[in-house]
Amino acid sequence: MKLRTGFVSNSSSSSYVVALAKVTNKKRLGTWLESLTDKDRLLWEVKIIDVKDLLSQKERNGMAHRLGDSFKIEANRFGYDEEEYVRLDINGMKSNACVLVVNIANDEGDECFSFDSVSGELNWDIDLEFLPGWQQDLWHGLDHEEISGVKDVRKKFGAARNG
Repeated sequence: MKLRTGFVSNSSSSSYVVALAKVTNKKRLGTWLESLTDKDRLLWEVKIIDVKDLLSQKERNGMAHRLGDSFKIEANRFGYDEEEYVRLDINGMKSNACVLVVNIANDEGDECFSFDSVSGELNWDIDLEFLPGWQQDLWHGLDHEEISGVKDVRKKFGAARNG
């Protein structure tokens, strides 16, 4: 575990995982998601959204923001930085198709991240192994359509200030 020493603020730090993918097999996706641990968190942070809902919205559908024929998702609940987004083009997708939306924000707190004594800033540079095991399994499984039932995956993980 990374330990931070130094200044303590009222805000905190979080790691995050975001992903968008086209659903090719909804039943396979459901079975795979059920096999992952921490299912209670999955109910809040992993959604399957109908393309027709995305196409009919004016501005926003929960976590997704429509941008013409594509949409973006915030990397975490506090998504300040453009680099914290992933985008998926839905142009040409049938209205009865679905998109998987993953928006996981952990709340480890500043103490889990190292403090850079030169810059005086927290260091949010993390490896995938920093994330809980079920999130690592989710990350790797997204790359295998035969396991997850999704394709054209856009994903990102990292850490940042969450408030």
